[in-house]
Amino acid sequence: MRIRFFIFYLIGIIVWALFTLFISKVNYETDNKSIDDLYDEFKPDLLSQDNPHNFRYLINPGPSICSTNLVLIAFVCISPASFEHRNLIRQTWANWKLFPSIRAVFLVGLSSNKTLNSMLITESETYGDIVQEDFMDTYDNLTLKTVMGLKWVSTYCSNSKFTLKVDDDVVVNVPVLIKFLKNQINFGKDKNYYMGSLQQNAIILRDKKSKWFIKEEELNGKYYPSYHQGPAYMFSTDLAAKLYQTSLNTQFFRFEDIYLGVLANRAVLNQFRKINYLVLIPFGPYKYSNVPSSDVDRSKFWIMILKVIEMILVWIIDRIMI
Repeated sequence: MRIRFFIFYLIGIIVWALFTLFISKVNYETDNKSIDDLYDEFKPDLLSQDNPHNFRYLINPGPSICSTNLVLIAFVCISPASFEHRNLIRQTWANWKLFPSIRAVFLVGLSSNKTLNSMLITESETYGDIVQEDFMDTYDNLTLKTVMGLKWVSTYCSNSKFTLKVDDDVVVNVPVLIKFLKNQINFGKDKNYYMGSLQQNAIILRDKKSKWFIKEEELNGKYYPSYHQGPAYMFSTDLAAKLYQTSLNTQFFRFEDIYLGVLANRAVLNQFRKINYLVLIPFGPYKYSNVPSSDVDRSKFWIMILKVIEMILVWIIDRIMI
Protein backbone atom coordinates (compact mmCIF):
# COMPACT_ATOMS: atom_id res chain seq x y z
CA MET A 1 0.00 0.00 0.00
CA ARG A 2 2.81 2.41 0.86
CA ILE A 3 4.61 1.69 -2.43
CA ARG A 4 1.38 2.21 -4.36
CA PHE A 5 0.73 5.49 -2.60
CA PHE A 6 4.28 6.67 -3.24
CA ILE A 7 4.01 5.88 -6.96
CA PHE A 8 0.72 7.77 -7.25
CA TYR A 9 2.19 10.62 -5.24
CA LEU A 10 5.12 10.95 -7.67
CA ILE A 11 2.79 10.83 -10.66
CA GLY A 12 0.69 13.58 -9.09
CA ILE A 13 3.72 15.76 -8.51
CA ILE A 14 4.88 15.30 -12.11
CA VAL A 15 1.43 16.11 -13.52
CA TRP A 16 1.15 19.20 -11.35
CA ALA A 17 4.62 20.37 -12.38
CA LEU A 18 3.85 19.94 -16.08
CA PHE A 19 0.60 21.87 -15.80
CA THR A 20 2.27 24.65 -13.86
CA LEU A 21 5.05 24.87 -16.45
CA PHE A 22 2.55 25.03 -19.29
CA ILE A 23 0.44 27.73 -17.70
CA SER A 24 3.47 29.82 -16.74
CA LYS A 25 4.49 30.06 -20.42
CA VAL A 26 1.18 31.50 -21.59
CA ASN A 27 1.27 35.23 -22.36
CA TYR A 28 -1.93 37.24 -22.39
CA GLU A 29 -2.75 40.40 -24.31
CA THR A 30 -4.72 43.12 -22.57
CA ASP A 31 -7.55 45.32 -23.80
CA ASN A 32 -7.62 49.09 -23.59
CA LYS A 33 -10.55 49.07 -21.17
CA SER A 34 -9.98 48.15 -17.56
CA ILE A 35 -12.07 45.41 -16.01
CA ASP A 36 -13.69 48.02 -13.73
CA ASP A 37 -14.85 50.01 -16.78
CA LEU A 38 -16.27 46.89 -18.36
CA TYR A 39 -17.90 45.80 -15.11
CA ASP A 40 -19.71 49.15 -14.84
CA GLU A 41 -21.26 48.48 -18.25
CA PHE A 42 -22.71 45.15 -17.12
CA LYS A 43 -23.28 45.82 -13.41
CA PRO A 44 -26.76 44.67 -12.27
CA ASP A 45 -29.16 47.15 -10.69
CA LEU A 46 -29.27 46.18 -7.02
CA LEU A 47 -32.40 48.25 -6.45
CA SER A 48 -34.42 46.64 -9.24
CA GLN A 49 -36.94 43.96 -8.34
CA ASP A 50 -36.51 42.48 -11.81
CA ASN A 51 -33.54 40.35 -12.77
CA PRO A 52 -34.27 39.39 -16.39
CA HIS A 53 -30.89 37.75 -17.00
CA ASN A 54 -30.93 39.03 -20.56
CA PHE A 55 -27.45 37.80 -21.42
CA ARG A 56 -26.59 35.75 -24.46
CA TYR A 57 -24.45 32.67 -24.77
CA LEU A 58 -21.01 33.20 -26.24
CA ILE A 59 -20.07 29.52 -25.84
CA ASN A 60 -22.71 26.84 -25.47
CA PRO A 61 -22.13 23.08 -25.83
CA GLY A 62 -25.89 22.54 -25.97
CA PRO A 63 -27.48 19.17 -25.14
CA SER A 64 -24.63 16.97 -26.35
CA ILE A 65 -23.08 16.65 -22.88
CA CYS A 66 -26.31 15.27 -21.44
CA SER A 67 -27.25 12.98 -24.32
CA THR A 68 -27.68 10.05 -21.91
CA ASN A 69 -29.60 9.78 -18.67
CA LEU A 70 -27.36 10.92 -15.83
CA VAL A 71 -27.36 10.73 -12.07
CA LEU A 72 -25.51 14.04 -11.73
CA ILE A 73 -24.66 17.13 -13.76
CA ALA A 74 -22.15 19.44 -12.09
CA PHE A 75 -21.66 23.05 -13.03
CA VAL A 76 -18.32 24.41 -11.91
CA CYS A 77 -18.02 28.16 -11.30
CA ILE A 78 -14.55 29.06 -12.45
CA SER A 79 -12.45 31.97 -13.75
CA PRO A 80 -11.79 32.19 -17.51
CA ALA A 81 -8.04 32.12 -16.82
CA SER A 82 -8.12 28.89 -14.79
CA PHE A 83 -7.06 26.55 -17.59
CA GLU A 84 -4.97 24.48 -15.18
CA HIS A 85 -7.84 23.85 -12.79
CA ARG A 86 -10.23 22.89 -15.56
CA ASN A 87 -7.79 20.30 -16.90
CA LEU A 88 -7.24 18.86 -13.43
CA ILE A 89 -10.97 18.58 -12.81
CA ARG A 90 -11.51 16.90 -16.20
CA GLN A 91 -8.87 14.31 -15.38
CA THR A 92 -9.96 13.64 -11.81
CA TRP A 93 -13.44 13.80 -10.31
CA ALA A 94 -15.22 14.97 -13.50
CA ASN A 95 -13.65 12.28 -15.68
CA TRP A 96 -16.73 10.77 -17.36
CA LYS A 97 -14.72 7.75 -18.54
CA LEU A 98 -14.15 6.86 -14.89
CA PHE A 99 -17.64 7.93 -13.80
CA PRO A 100 -20.09 7.51 -16.73
CA SER A 101 -23.13 8.57 -14.67
CA ILE A 102 -21.89 12.16 -14.22
CA ARG A 103 -21.02 15.09 -16.45
CA ALA A 104 -19.57 18.54 -15.71
CA VAL A 105 -19.63 21.92 -17.42
CA PHE A 106 -17.51 24.95 -16.59
CA LEU A 107 -19.29 28.28 -16.18
CA VAL A 108 -17.42 31.44 -17.11
CA GLY A 109 -18.29 35.03 -17.82
CA LEU A 110 -16.65 37.40 -20.28
CA SER A 111 -13.01 38.27 -19.66
CA SER A 112 -11.67 41.77 -20.29
CA ASN A 113 -8.77 40.01 -22.00
CA LYS A 114 -9.40 39.24 -25.69
CA THR A 115 -6.72 36.58 -25.76
CA LEU A 116 -8.34 34.70 -22.89
CA ASN A 117 -11.71 34.80 -24.63
CA SER A 118 -10.15 33.42 -27.81
CA MET A 119 -8.38 30.70 -25.85
CA LEU A 120 -11.68 29.73 -24.23
CA ILE A 121 -13.22 29.22 -27.67
CA THR A 122 -10.33 26.95 -28.65
CA GLU A 123 -10.61 25.06 -25.37
CA SER A 124 -14.33 24.64 -25.89
CA GLU A 125 -13.78 23.23 -29.36
CA THR A 126 -11.45 20.65 -27.82
CA TYR A 127 -13.50 19.60 -24.80
CA GLY A 128 -17.05 20.84 -25.44
CA ASP A 129 -17.75 21.52 -21.77
CA ILE A 130 -17.58 25.33 -21.37
CA VAL A 131 -20.62 27.59 -20.98
CA GLN A 132 -20.06 31.33 -21.29
CA GLU A 133 -22.40 34.31 -21.32
CA ASP A 134 -21.60 37.94 -22.06
CA PHE A 135 -21.61 39.37 -18.51
CA MET A 136 -18.25 40.31 -17.01
CA ASP A 137 -16.55 37.60 -15.00
CA THR A 138 -16.11 39.28 -11.60
CA TYR A 139 -16.56 38.18 -8.01
CA ASP A 140 -19.72 40.25 -7.61
CA ASN A 141 -21.18 38.49 -10.65
CA LEU A 142 -20.98 34.98 -9.18
CA THR A 143 -24.73 35.17 -8.75
CA LEU A 144 -25.16 35.76 -12.49
CA LYS A 145 -22.92 32.77 -13.12
CA THR A 146 -25.06 30.54 -10.90
CA VAL A 147 -28.27 31.77 -12.53
CA MET A 148 -26.67 31.00 -15.89
CA GLY A 149 -26.07 27.47 -14.60
CA LEU A 150 -29.72 27.12 -13.59
CA LYS A 151 -30.83 28.30 -17.02
CA TRP A 152 -28.43 26.02 -18.88
CA VAL A 153 -29.25 22.91 -16.86
CA SER A 154 -33.01 23.42 -17.11
CA THR A 155 -32.72 23.90 -20.88
CA TYR A 156 -30.10 21.33 -21.89
CA CYS A 157 -29.69 18.80 -19.07
CA SER A 158 -33.09 18.27 -17.47
CA ASN A 159 -32.64 14.50 -17.87
CA SER A 160 -30.07 14.44 -15.05
CA LYS A 161 -31.54 13.42 -11.70
CA PHE A 162 -29.44 15.82 -9.61
CA THR A 163 -27.44 19.01 -10.14
CA LEU A 164 -24.32 19.97 -8.22
CA LYS A 165 -23.12 23.55 -8.06
CA VAL A 166 -19.45 23.48 -7.14
CA ASP A 167 -16.52 25.88 -6.96
CA ASP A 168 -13.25 25.10 -8.70
CA ASP A 169 -11.35 24.68 -5.42
CA VAL A 170 -13.42 21.67 -4.41
CA VAL A 171 -12.69 17.98 -4.95
CA VAL A 172 -15.79 15.81 -5.26
CA ASN A 173 -15.70 12.25 -3.93
CA VAL A 174 -17.75 10.89 -6.81
CA PRO A 175 -18.12 7.20 -5.81
CA VAL A 176 -19.47 8.10 -2.36
CA LEU A 177 -21.69 10.86 -3.71
CA ILE A 178 -23.16 8.74 -6.52
CA LYS A 179 -23.88 5.91 -4.08
CA PHE A 180 -25.75 8.36 -1.86
CA LEU A 181 -27.73 9.85 -4.77
CA LYS A 182 -28.70 6.44 -6.14
CA ASN A 183 -30.07 5.60 -2.71
CA GLN A 184 -32.12 8.79 -2.82
CA ILE A 185 -33.48 7.78 -6.22
CA ASN A 186 -34.35 4.29 -4.99
CA PHE A 187 -36.29 5.76 -2.06
CA GLY A 188 -38.10 8.29 -4.26
CA LYS A 189 -36.17 11.27 -2.90
CA ASP A 190 -35.11 12.69 -6.25
CA LYS A 191 -37.70 15.46 -6.54
CA ASN A 192 -37.95 18.85 -4.84
CA TYR A 193 -34.70 18.48 -2.89
CA TYR A 194 -32.10 21.15 -2.11
CA MET A 195 -29.13 19.73 -0.18
CA GLY A 196 -25.93 21.01 1.33
CA SER A 197 -24.30 22.44 4.42
CA LEU A 198 -27.32 24.18 5.90
CA GLN A 199 -26.99 27.63 7.44
CA GLN A 200 -29.88 29.00 9.51
CA ASN A 201 -30.37 32.30 11.33
CA ALA A 202 -27.10 33.72 10.06
CA ILE A 203 -26.94 37.40 11.04
CA ILE A 204 -26.78 39.96 8.23
CA LEU A 205 -23.75 42.18 8.81
CA ARG A 206 -24.45 45.93 8.68
CA ASP A 207 -20.92 47.04 9.62
CA LYS A 208 -19.62 49.09 6.68
CA LYS A 209 -16.06 48.01 7.48
CA SER A 210 -16.88 44.35 6.96
CA LYS A 211 -16.21 42.55 3.69
CA TRP A 212 -19.67 41.03 4.08
CA PHE A 213 -21.46 44.37 4.66
CA ILE A 214 -25.00 44.37 3.23
CA LYS A 215 -27.19 47.44 2.74
CA GLU A 216 -30.80 47.41 3.92
CA GLU A 217 -32.00 47.96 0.36
CA GLU A 218 -30.07 44.89 -0.77
CA LEU A 219 -31.65 42.62 1.83
CA ASN A 220 -33.71 43.73 4.78
CA GLY A 221 -34.27 42.03 8.10
CA LYS A 222 -31.85 40.78 10.77
CA TYR A 223 -31.16 37.27 9.49
CA TYR A 224 -30.42 35.67 6.17
CA PRO A 225 -32.94 33.12 4.96
CA SER A 226 -31.93 29.48 5.27
CA TYR A 227 -29.34 28.56 2.66
CA HIS A 228 -26.60 26.05 1.87
CA GLN A 229 -22.97 27.18 1.89
CA GLY A 230 -21.54 28.14 -1.48
CA PRO A 231 -18.48 25.93 -2.15
CA ALA A 232 -20.82 23.07 -3.06
CA TYR A 233 -24.53 22.28 -2.82
CA MET A 234 -26.95 20.07 -4.70
CA PHE A 235 -30.55 20.08 -5.79
CA SER A 236 -32.78 17.71 -7.70
CA THR A 237 -32.74 18.85 -11.32
CA ASP A 238 -36.50 19.29 -11.44
CA LEU A 239 -35.89 22.43 -9.35
CA ALA A 240 -33.53 24.06 -11.86
CA ALA A 241 -36.30 25.54 -14.00
CA LYS A 242 -38.33 26.57 -10.94
CA LEU A 243 -35.35 28.32 -9.34
CA TYR A 244 -34.39 30.01 -12.62
CA GLN A 245 -37.92 31.31 -13.24
CA THR A 246 -38.07 32.59 -9.64
CA SER A 247 -34.78 34.45 -10.17
CA LEU A 248 -36.23 36.49 -13.02
CA ASN A 249 -38.33 38.56 -10.63
CA THR A 250 -36.12 38.34 -7.57
CA GLN A 251 -33.80 41.22 -6.70
CA PHE A 252 -30.17 40.56 -7.55
CA PHE A 253 -27.93 39.77 -4.57
CA ARG A 254 -24.17 39.39 -4.88
CA PHE A 255 -23.67 36.42 -2.51
CA GLU A 256 -24.75 33.56 -4.74
CA ASP A 257 -25.28 30.88 -2.09
CA ILE A 258 -27.53 33.18 -0.08
CA TYR A 259 -29.29 34.27 -3.26
CA LEU A 260 -30.11 30.64 -4.06
CA GLY A 261 -31.50 30.31 -0.54
CA VAL A 262 -33.71 33.33 -1.24
CA LEU A 263 -34.92 31.67 -4.45
CA ALA A 264 -35.59 28.41 -2.65
CA ASN A 265 -37.60 30.19 0.03
CA ARG A 266 -39.56 32.18 -2.54
CA ALA A 267 -40.26 29.02 -4.50
CA VAL A 268 -41.71 27.59 -1.26
CA LEU A 269 -39.40 24.61 -1.10
CA ASN A 270 -39.82 22.73 2.15
CA GLN A 271 -37.10 20.20 1.46
CA PHE A 272 -33.98 21.90 2.77
CA ARG A 273 -31.80 18.86 3.36
CA LYS A 274 -28.82 19.10 5.68
CA ILE A 275 -26.08 16.70 4.64
CA ASN A 276 -23.08 18.61 6.01
CA TYR A 277 -20.28 16.89 4.18
CA LEU A 278 -18.33 20.02 3.41
CA VAL A 279 -14.78 19.57 4.66
CA LEU A 280 -12.21 22.35 4.93
CA ILE A 281 -8.56 21.37 5.01
CA PRO A 282 -5.50 23.63 5.17
CA PHE A 283 -3.46 20.77 3.68
CA GLY A 284 -4.09 18.73 6.77
CA PRO A 285 -6.27 15.89 8.09
CA TYR A 286 -9.92 15.61 7.14
CA LYS A 287 -12.39 17.14 9.58
CA TYR A 288 -15.83 15.60 9.43
CA SER A 289 -19.03 17.42 10.22
CA ASN A 290 -21.79 15.71 12.15
CA VAL A 291 -24.02 13.82 9.74
CA PRO A 292 -27.12 11.65 10.18
CA SER A 293 -25.92 8.03 10.30
CA SER A 294 -29.21 6.94 8.74
CA ASP A 295 -28.48 8.79 5.51
CA VAL A 296 -25.13 7.35 4.53
CA ASP A 297 -21.84 6.25 6.03
CA ARG A 298 -19.69 8.95 7.59
CA SER A 299 -17.85 9.72 4.36
CA LYS A 300 -16.92 12.98 2.75
CA PHE A 301 -18.84 14.13 -0.32
CA TRP A 302 -16.60 17.01 -1.21
CA ILE A 303 -13.52 18.74 0.12
CA MET A 304 -12.64 22.40 -0.16
CA ILE A 305 -8.96 22.90 -0.85
CA LEU A 306 -6.52 25.76 -1.19
CA LYS A 307 -3.92 24.83 -3.81
CA VAL A 308 -3.61 22.83 -7.01
CA ILE A 309 -1.18 20.37 -5.46
CA GLU A 310 -3.70 19.69 -2.69
CA MET A 311 -6.32 18.82 -5.31
CA ILE A 312 -3.98 16.25 -6.82
CA LEU A 313 -3.03 14.69 -3.49
CA VAL A 314 -6.58 14.60 -2.14
CA TRP A 315 -7.74 12.92 -5.35
CA ILE A 316 -4.97 10.30 -5.09
CA ILE A 317 -5.75 9.58 -1.44
CA ASP A 318 -9.48 9.26 -2.19
CA ARG A 319 -8.83 6.79 -4.99
CA ILE A 320 -6.60 4.67 -2.78
CA MET A 321 -9.10 4.66 0.10
CA ILE A 322 -12.09 3.61 -2.04
